Amino acid sequence: MNLVIRCMGVFHIWLYMSYKELENALKECIADIEKVLNLLLPVVSTPLDFLQEAMRYSALSTGGHRWRPFVMQQCMGALGCSTSTTEYNQSFLYAAAAVEMIHNASLIHDDLPSIDNDIIRRGVDACHIKFGDGIALLAGNCLVYEAFKVIASLIEILSPIKIAHIIEVMATEAGLNGMMIGQCSDIIAKSNIKCTDEEYQILNNNIFKKTTSLFILPCHIAGIICNANEHFIKSLNLYGYNVGKMYQILDDIEDDVSGLSGLSLKEKIKIHQSELENYADDLADLLKILPESRYRTNLQLLPYYLYERYIEKWSG
Repeated sequence: MNLVIRCMGVFHIWLYMSYKELENALKECIADIEKVLNLLLPVVSTPLDFLQEAMRYSALSTGGHRWRPFVMQQCMGALGCSTSTTEYNQSFLYAAAAVEMIHNASLIHDDLPSIDNDIIRRGVDACHIKFGDGIALLAGNCLVYEAFKVIASLIEILSPIKIAHIIEVMATEAGLNGMMIGQCSDIIAKSNIKCTDEEYQILNNNIFKKTTSLFILPCHIAGIICNANEHFIKSLNLYGYNVGKMYQILDDIEDDVSGLSGLSLKEKIKIHQSELENYADDLADLLKILPESRYRTNLQLLPYYLYERYIEKWSG
């Protein structure tokens, strides 16, 4: 059954809202985010500015889906933040750009020879292939520092309490108890270190944090900016967690690290089909606490869109 129709039948999503409208909103978001990234990233002014060039190359020039800024934008709209104000536009764009900087820093580090040793990122040379391991490592570090600097620059728009809260959440989701523990667990799991069943389960659960943490982050920041209550923030964070987990499962299937080697992509996705559809259903149901709006609808449709996008790509 077509998942869009299935979703609409279960959750009464507006019939006039379609993937096309979601895609149009995503394209507009991407254009806005790339403009602000171009503004915020350090400029390349001399032939020796390799570090600045590497940062811009990885975070801007190579493109990206920009899912996380889109999720933040839709969460803010769903929470009732006015999208027509200067304060909204700058706080969203700057905060979303900061999340993108952290995300792209993680990709630079993930591709390094000491971790995944990938030579291609988004169809072009990975940062360390183009600039060398040392410059790539420093560029990733600098992107993280710039992300915190961007949030601090919002002091004239957001209250000091909100800025402190956002910085705390960024450090939590990107740090030891978030993305970093996920990356570390992934490295340990690939090293064939012997561990007990209990330890293996902990590793397996933590590995997802390398992806889920940076989907939770834009949801949580949206809640902070929009003065959402604790219940709404918890629900949005759970949404971010499950979108991230679903995204990681799809990515692992495509990268052939899902433990299903030897099967076709179609066969692999069929094995995970029920699990992925349940994720999408649960996510759509989770957001029913929010008032009906095109933003809520986009968030509800996004998991189905991701799922069908992968199916179409693999079967094409």
